[in-house]
Amino acid sequence: MVGGGIIGLFSAYYIVRRGFNVLVVDAGHVKASRFNAGFIVPSFALTTRFTLLDAIKALLGLGPVRVSIPGPGLSWLFNAYRSVSTTGLSAVRELGYRSLELYEELFSREHLDVDATRGVIALFLRREDAEAFSKSVRGDLIDSRELESYGYRGFEAGIFVREELALDPEKLHDSMIRALEDYGVRFINDRVLRIQEEERVKLSLAKTGVIEADYSILASGSWTRDLTAPLGYNPRVEPARGLVVKIPVRGDIIGKPGLMEDYGVAVQQHKSTGILRITGFFELLGYSGNWSRSRVEWLLDKVRRHLAIPREVRFEELELTTGFRPCTPTMTPVIGHIPGTMKIIVATGHCRLGLTLAPATGELVADIIEGSKPKLSWEAVKELAPRR
Repeated sequence: MVGGGIIGLFSAYYIVRRGFNVLVVDAGHVKASRFNAGFIVPSFALTTRFTLLDAIKALLGLGPVRVSIPGPGLSWLFNAYRSVSTTGLSAVRELGYRSLELYEELFSREHLDVDATRGVIALFLRREDAEAFSKSVRGDLIDSRELESYGYRGFEAGIFVREELALDPEKLHDSMIRALEDYGVRFINDRVLRIQEEERVKLSLAKTGVIEADYSILASGSWTRDLTAPLGYNPRVEPARGLVVKIPVRGDIIGKPGLMEDYGVAVQQHKSTGILRITGFFELLGYSGNWSRSRVEWLLDKVRRHLAIPREVRFEELELTTGFRPCTPTMTPVIGHIPGTMKIIVATGHCRLGLTLAPATGELVADIIEGSKPKLSWEAVKELAPRR
């Protein structure tokens, strides 16, 4: 297993439970699976696409979406605007709902400490937008008065999806590593320089040297493309960075996690630590982790407008972290054998839905290795395959 993010960890989990020996090689990159909203929300998966107006705003640097000019982000944005696939949407949703089932099984079996909260709210400034959204999700329409009871103000309506989850992604990541170690999975902190498929798969590592395996799973997020390029395959992923702001607060600020759909901002409160986690932005600017004060203030302004957080919180006191989401232009993951290989499997491109899709992705990877019939439909497996 190459990659110790949430996709790699869940793949290792389902593989080791099928009786295989698993070694995880991780280069120590900053992981999007630790620095994100922590939402598990298949109902919200790909409910919107980039419109022409979104693309223009992104080029001008207005709002939560930005791209670099010139750079690969411009080509990505153009392809994202053109690529509307209802088949891909169905595959992602199917993967998400299967993951939700697997999370229930996981929490029952492993008893992980992840600070989970049941129920997530999509928030809208206009009621008509919420009503339109409700046609594509499995949730209840709630009015501004009920939203205020949960700590949100200034929204006309929302959609409350009661069965979906939010959790602390850093706790999940750490808990999964501990669980895998209990199953006998080994971890190596090293960088893969080259992968070759012969009778077995050979991985050349920077410090460890050459190791061999029966199969290799490439789950290194947006860095996966560097590993697949010598194999003649490009998963077309770009790092779309997002910002996480963690603010220590006192008392209950919000009753349920929420997605401010008009801004692309997510908020949840970790009750065990008192931390308010705020996430936002979708920026195709490479691997830069530097954020301007104006961008952070834009995010805080949206939160202050709608939540009762202390206004004396100062920029210098904030904890800021960056996650680099691996995004394909279709925002559909790539899962399956790399074309032309029999023993090298890629699992990347989960974009903003890494936590939502991770368990079902891991299960599918295990099915491929074991030669089992996938739990997903054939149409979904085909749409997710690298050959699509």
